[in-house]
Amino acid sequence: MTGDTIRSITSSIRNRSGAPRRFLIFDKILTVLVVSLYICLFIYNHNSFFCCIISLVVPLTGFVFVSIFRALAGEERPYEKYNFEPVIPKDTKKHSFPSRHVFSAAVIAGTWIVFFPAVGAGLIAITALIAILRVICGLHYIHDVVAGGLMGLAWGIFGTIIMI
Repeated sequence: MTGDTIRSITSSIRNRSGAPRRFLIFDKILTVLVVSLYICLFIYNHNSFFCCIISLVVPLTGFVFVSIFRALAGEERPYEKYNFEPVIPKDTKKHSFPSRHVFSAAVIAGTWIVFFPAVGAGLIAITALIAILRVICGLHYIHDVVAGGLMGLAWGIFGTIIMI
């Protein structure tokens, strides 16, 4: 998407009465849902200390890896590059690639897929919603969320399988 396209989308959302607040609430709900399902992963694996450790180590190492990667990549966010106000308030500079929100949701989905595929599939759908939201709110580019989703899913699935 071009800067004009992103600016136009975010402007049209911001100019609708109450829309920015609804987008912020939806973002928070999706985040809480992912975190809640992550906690449920521990409950699901409570009989196996080893599976609980896997459920902790795989997402945690992925989160650290993607945080370092983002710092090194240092890509500007759309609202920085094109000088507009994002729909969801954010003042972070750089750290656009890859999306850590999407990565985190996807790594949890990938971990769930190994233990319980149906829940993992549901989390992939939630991850897709988060990705769409991050783009249309002007916080990330499409390539940020696609990379975050693919990297997170791969890290979650392969990391869990390797540790088992």
